[in-house]
Amino acid sequence: MVIASAVDDKPVSAALLAWARQADGPWMAGIAFLFSHWSRRALVTAWVPASTVKPHRGVDYRTVPRVRLAGPVDAWPALPPRYPHAGPEWVAAHRHMARPNPDGRYRPPLPAPDRP
Repeated sequence: MVIASAVDDKPVSAALLAWARQADGPWMAGIAFLFSHWSRRALVTAWVPASTVKPHRGVDYRTVPRVRLAGPVDAWPALPPRYPHAGPEWVAAHRHMARPNPDGRYRPPLPAPDRP
């Protein structure tokens, strides 16, 4: 587990699935986190800059898989829906965010408000 600061308005606890890098690019972290907003829930996966991920003290991250990324960000592989103790309802609501929203965050779109 890591603390990721690029995904929401406040840092969130995330599962570190992989480290990755393009040939000449910065290191990226493949993460998964649980997103919940009122009745909307999703297990979200995303590639985020490794510089936005803070490791937990005493955890050995050397066993985390390393992946080579190629091509534009939309061609990078979607990450699997893996998060410790996430039940099937979370996995069924998996969303891979290939790129951040215009605000720079990795939140799934919220449903439109109900109209009277």
